[in-house]
Amino acid sequence: MTVAGDSLRLVGGGAGMRRAMAWAIVFAVLWAGLEGLLVERLHKPYSFLQIEWCRFAVHLGLVVLIWGRRAPGRLLRTTRPASQIGRSLLMLAMPSALLMAILHGASHGFVWSVFWIAPALVIGLAWLFLKERPPLSVSAASIVGAVAAAVIFGEVRPLSHATLALALAAALSFSLYVVMTRTLRAERPEVNLAYVALPVFIVLTPVMPVVWMRPDAHDAVVLTLVGALGLGALYALERACRAAPAWTSASAFFTQALCVASLIMIASEGPPSVRAATGMAVILILLGALWLGAARITPPDGVAPGRV
Repeated sequence: MTVAGDSLRLVGGGAGMRRAMAWAIVFAVLWAGLEGLLVERLHKPYSFLQIEWCRFAVHLGLVVLIWGRRAPGRLLRTTRPASQIGRSLLMLAMPSALLMAILHGASHGFVWSVFWIAPALVIGLAWLFLKERPPLSVSAASIVGAVAAAVIFGEVRPLSHATLALALAAALSFSLYVVMTRTLRAERPEVNLAYVALPVFIVLTPVMPVVWMRPDAHDAVVLTLVGALGLGALYALERACRAAPAWTSASAFFTQALCVASLIMIASEGPPSVRAATGMAVILILLGALWLGAARITPPDGVAPGRV
């Protein structure tokens, strides 16, 4: 069967689309859990570079332990090394851009308000590079969800052009990562997961003697959990991108916005504002409508893979 034919088979109609959405929701929940651990549970103010290095070191170690114990060299056998390395560096670029925006004075609310144009970017990039043309309802849902996320986090006015550019760069990096994951679906999942971690691990290792702060036992456990959650999240994203065209999963990523808003509400020990509650309700309705409508959507033609 050709790759294009395999792509059509993987869509699997409504069942395949719901499977992709379910995996995307798992990804979003695990991603939110990872962010919550980093914000709430670490005792010391570790460097961002050390946190990322620890995360991907754990990620890589678990990939070798689970899939590479007998033949670890198989994890490096890829037909598309340039795409693998480029995709990995996007996973470093995204949090770097978010952090730089905050260091330039942007609030977390502004960063997240801008970031959630990412599902619309995923849809647009997949259409452009993969020829995966979405139904109009799915494109509209990504725009409605982005507005609802901005309502939840409540800040859309940038302090400067730099903060806006950095927040947009983070959204674009994530969106490109998703689309590139879709283009790499012919590779073995364990190979993709190994290559997510390895280039970042190699790039950051020389910096560790400069920024290293020895974690205590509690923080070592938290950093290990962060790495494990990160691997679980990216595995779920792999599965979502294999199950159906990229636009199928895109709006399901708004689940992460719901989770982050819920964590903020729990931390503040109070109910959400009327505005935030309205935005959360819109996203819940949106996700429900997309889930129920998946069985009735006939994927348009043009789901053959492309290259980014």
